[in-house]
Amino acid sequence: DESSDEKGVKFVRKHMDRIDLVVTACSIMETRLKSWGFSPEKILRIPLGVDLQVFRKQETDYVNNRRKELKIPDDSICVGSFQKDGEGWGVGLTPKLIKGPDVFVETVIRLADMYPIFVLLTGPARGYVKQKLAEAKIPFRHDIVHDYSRMVDYYNCLDFCLITSREEGGPKALLESLACGIPLVTTDVGMVRDIIKNGENGFVSAIEDIDSLVFDSSRIIDDSQIREKFTRQGFHTISKLDWSTIGEHYYHQVYSRFIVN
Repeated sequence: DESSDEKGVKFVRKHMDRIDLVVTACSIMETRLKSWGFSPEKILRIPLGVDLQVFRKQETDYVNNRRKELKIPDDSICVGSFQKDGEGWGVGLTPKLIKGPDVFVETVIRLADMYPIFVLLTGPARGYVKQKLAEAKIPFRHDIVHDYSRMVDYYNCLDFCLITSREEGGPKALLESLACGIPLVTTDVGMVRDIIKNGENGFVSAIEDIDSLVFDSSRIIDDSQIREKFTRQGFHTISKLDWSTIGEHYYHQVYSRFIVN
């Protein structure tokens, strides 16, 4: 059976002539839309945003208290993965490969051979990842966070955020980790190439390049200067992506076209 994403693409391509405007968040999709035959004049690229009033770096004492509450060992390297990466809305034992849970697990397993890794998970349908981590005897915690504003605490508990997807529209974790001052290791998906300059405000690897993901993660773990640089540059980058700014882009570039004076 076709996925909902595949059905959506077919629908858009079928009705292309009836569409006056397409808004996309990233240059990857902008290129695809053009390859499907959309006129460049019909395409607008406006990135996703983040609420910088909610997602922000917390003080050290506050973070230490949250880590204790979440039972994250003091001497561990806490790696975060905050998404849905299993099929369906149940336990999620079947991996949703587009989200790269298999790549995530393999990367973490290799890191755990070198460092005291602890994995912090949120989101539904994480059964595949949890099962593989348990088999590898890698400690982890998985929470379903019903109040999304509380995610700021989970980000702040991380030593770095690891994104291993094969396909993304955002992802939100890209923006939220930068906003919380958390170093980022990610595959080249979604908005990543539009926002991250490799080695300047994060590390970017090719999709499925586990060797690179492990190497880049190790550099963050081992080098405090890299961590500080990514935090500093990340703040500079994300300051331009607050939802208030993105909202203005939508008003001036999209909604104002349809306002009748």
